Amino acid sequence: MKQKTTKPKRVRASFELPRVTKRVGKAILRDERIPLNKVSYSTFTKFSAQPILFKINALNGDVIESTNNVSSIMGRALHEGLAVYFGKSDEHIISTEAEGIEWGLKAATTYLENYNDGFIAYSKRVPNKQEAIECVVKAFNYFVTDADTKWKPNEVLLVEEKIEHQIDVEWNGKQVNLPIPLNGRVDRVIERDGKIIICDPKMVGRFSDVDKIDGAKMIQTAQYYFLVYAHLGREPYSVVFEEIKYTKNADKSPQVRRYEIVIKENQLFFDFYFRLYEDLTKALLGEMVYVPNINDMYDSELAIIAYVHRLDQPDEVAKQMKKHRVDNVTDLLKRKIHKASLSKKILERINTEFAEIKNINYAAMQNHEKIQTKLLEHGIAVHHHSTITGNTVDLYQFEPSMGVKMAKVATYVADIEQVLGVSGVRVLAPIPDTTFIGFEVPKETRTYPKLPRSKGAFMTLVGEDIKGDCLSFDLRKAPHTLVAGAAGSGKSMFLNSLITQLHKQPTREVLTYLIDPKEVELAHFADDKHVKAYVTTPEDTVATLRGLVEEMDRRYAYLKQHGAKQNSELSEPMPYLFTIIDEYADIAQSDKKVVVGTKEVTKMYKDGERTSSVPEYQKAGVVIAELVQRLAQKARAAGIHIVLATQRPSVTIINGDIKANFTTKVVFRTAKEIDSRIVLDERGAEKLKGEGDALFSDARGITRVQTYSL
Repeated sequence: MKQKTTKPKRVRASFELPRVTKRVGKAILRDERIPLNKVSYSTFTKFSAQPILFKINALNGDVIESTNNVSSIMGRALHEGLAVYFGKSDEHIISTEAEGIEWGLKAATTYLENYNDGFIAYSKRVPNKQEAIECVVKAFNYFVTDADTKWKPNEVLLVEEKIEHQIDVEWNGKQVNLPIPLNGRVDRVIERDGKIIICDPKMVGRFSDVDKIDGAKMIQTAQYYFLVYAHLGREPYSVVFEEIKYTKNADKSPQVRRYEIVIKENQLFFDFYFRLYEDLTKALLGEMVYVPNINDMYDSELAIIAYVHRLDQPDEVAKQMKKHRVDNVTDLLKRKIHKASLSKKILERINTEFAEIKNINYAAMQNHEKIQTKLLEHGIAVHHHSTITGNTVDLYQFEPSMGVKMAKVATYVADIEQVLGVSGVRVLAPIPDTTFIGFEVPKETRTYPKLPRSKGAFMTLVGEDIKGDCLSFDLRKAPHTLVAGAAGSGKSMFLNSLITQLHKQPTREVLTYLIDPKEVELAHFADDKHVKAYVTTPEDTVATLRGLVEEMDRRYAYLKQHGAKQNSELSEPMPYLFTIIDEYADIAQSDKKVVVGTKEVTKMYKDGERTSSVPEYQKAGVVIAELVQRLAQKARAAGIHIVLATQRPSVTIINGDIKANFTTKVVFRTAKEIDSRIVLDERGAEKLKGEGDALFSDARGITRVQTYSL
């Protein structure tokens, strides 16, 4: 005997709307009085929280343009990126996870970059677009590196799918037909172990309270369920809300939390949805309704429970008070809350596997792409403009997007070095006299330019800049020059080049004083006709500098006599005197005693007091520092110039007075970052490659050069 089967009974779920819809055959006809042709999640939230705007939009058909909260814009940007990551891209075919990460990150940041600033309502936490980009990048990276984020394209059914359907599906053994079609965008739908799972990633500043009744999630769960069910023809098993916290957890706990809502275990969600849908249709037909504000931070849980169980309706209250044997609404509400909390339990994450290492494939990129992508990982969006190839380094020039902080870019130099696999990268943020950000990247193979012919009298050739142009300066206008660099950095080669260029001038124009404590660096110039003095000891150094001070005073008297303010104004200028002091730090700290004068000493003898003159001594280093400082402050106009060279630029040696008067600096690789800061007031020299790789600093700024070899 054939077994008789029964079809599920068709009933309207939890509410009756006889005036709103009717069935004709298989078609569902909607009451023409309803001015709304589709219902989305935002329809519910606006209806709940902003009934006035809801009325304007839905009933009057008007649209009011207003600013959007920055958090919602960041959320949209994240969704754009994740859509590409999971393969929904018309521009890029994603074949590997690395490609998904790379292009997804770019899609997210591009969305934010192109969004009109005037329509973003920023907050204290996210005050500008650059901060917003950084937050989105962090959230994206947290998500794709999370242990539970499995990049499995074969299990993805839908990604960022816009769905609109008339709902006529089964729920909990009953057939549900909704009078107004539902509309929405489903972020991601996967099939795992035969189950349809709806995933909804969200950027958050803080995680949700797992035990709190969340009206927004209740509406979204039901909305997603009906849309996906109608679209795929298969019943979803659960909705997983993937919250990504973009602020770093102090306790180093995971930045991604997942709240899984199993459909069959959460009847309360659908009871709430059905009643809200019912009141929405009533409101559209002109009836007065009262609904809870699902976005209320404090009393939304009480309101939702009371609303679901119709405790706002006297006849319903009386009926349920009798059923539960209570005599007041408060006790009845407590019963309902207790029951709801049991059904609100959301499953905790159970996957405890270690996070998989997911890296962008930098190996296939060119250097400018590596730099751009690495900065993008930190939320800094730049566009490659051009590359300039030099002898020692290549300069990659980028245009920064709106809101990029120049000071912040420089802090990522170590990250750039890591991704390029080189050391010695220097950041120019910005490149002087431009709107670009620059990255100077040392080359694997370098060329050493030979010293060319001089450009003119006293024009000292330093080296070639990144563009291959010769960089030079007038040694007289420097007015004094500081040369610093660790051993083997190229400092001695530069001094030799400088002296060689000076000695090409006629002796009637140039004379040099060479102070060489090591007795080997400048010894080969000792017998040159231009050399007025070659000294190696602290005592001789003191004597030479004293002689220069006396010469300076004599020259000032001569200038006064001829009515001139400086040497160049004389009809026949006096020879320019250049004093080159090597290893200044050592000689300025010499403990040897030198005579600085005499003093009267009175002693008592048997036949009375006797007074005699005796030499007065002082440390040579102290005297040398005082004489150098005096020459640096006054000697320029008299045609006397100093070049100081040192390996150890400590603050006691390169003090404020020295830095103020030695405004032209040639800095080679320093031993430490602090040495670079002492000389240049910024880091960078410690990253130089040595062997003539230098930073030249004057009034025009700081330029990287490869100094000349003889």
